[in-house]
Amino acid sequence: QERSVSQLNEKLKPLEGRCFVKNEGFWSFELCHAAGIRQFHGVEGTKNRQRQKPVHVQEHLLGKFVGLQDPEGVGGEEVTHEYAGGSHCVEIDALRTAKAVYSCGEGAEVIESVNE
Repeated sequence: QERSVSQLNEKLKPLEGRCFVKNEGFWSFELCHAAGIRQFHGVEGTKNRQRQKPVHVQEHLLGKFVGLQDPEGVGGEEVTHEYAGGSHCVEIDALRTAKAVYSCGEGAEVIESVNE
């Protein structure tokens, strides 16, 4: 059964102000819900309030939140957020962009996969 975008976004409200990190080998990706996505490579740094804080060696902003993608086509249990205006990508001479696809499911709130 299709759900409205507002209903699905309502389910995402608990994620507001939260960031999630996924390590994919050399690169790690950080998604801050409805704020921004960045790609970074870092090493462990100094203690910061009882937890390790990474010292960023190389970093690319993949984009800042600009809105929903094709809200008319949203169905089922997925919502796609668009991110644009990221760092300049030399290889394609354009600003980086990204998408985050949120889906409902059982279990922890995690970044399931990253595709470049």
